[in-house]
Amino acid sequence: MEFSTFFEIVKFVVPSAFVFLMAYVMMRTYLDNQLEMRRADSNAALEMKQTEILMEEKKILLTTSKDAIPVKLQAYERLVLLLERNHPFKLIPTLLNQELTAPELQLIFINSVRTELDHNLTQQLYVSDDAWLVIRSAIEELINTVNVLAKTLPSEATGKDLSKVVLNYFMENKSAIPNESAILFLKAEARQMLGQ
Repeated sequence: MEFSTFFEIVKFVVPSAFVFLMAYVMMRTYLDNQLEMRRADSNAALEMKQTEILMEEKKILLTTSKDAIPVKLQAYERLVLLLERNHPFKLIPTLLNQELTAPELQLIFINSVRTELDHNLTQQLYVSDDAWLVIRSAIEELINTVNVLAKTLPSEATGKDLSKVVLNYFMENKSAIPNESAILFLKAEARQMLGQ
């Protein structure tokens, strides 16, 4: 009788112990993975913070150094050039091809504007946060305006149709050209930096 009782107990204890062991291993693996992910996230956040601090230190150095004025002026020049190149009256005629559809011209226009901005991202180190915000806002406003105007055209519209709509819109609303407002802001800030 004792052997059968012992066998009955073992029959329940061994599977229970096995299930408990498997649950423990799975929980341990899960918790280790979570801990590793948190460490990776905190390392990435720390690296980002260090990069931000370095960028801020460079900006402070450039702001306080008299030798930085030519570099800062060059940044303002490049950003004005960026805005001039992306001015709708200059950019659309250079992109226009008789064979383009309106969506193709729209895509080429947006890619051109964004590529030009990407090439000048580092210039934000040398200008004020307000100036960079004005530039980013002007570019996004320009893109949004072109997107809104493109939606008003029929699906079979050509690139020439889109260019007419965009150019007419900006000719009728001169104050709506975001590039010009941003250029005026940059000029004013550069003059203020020079004490004029």
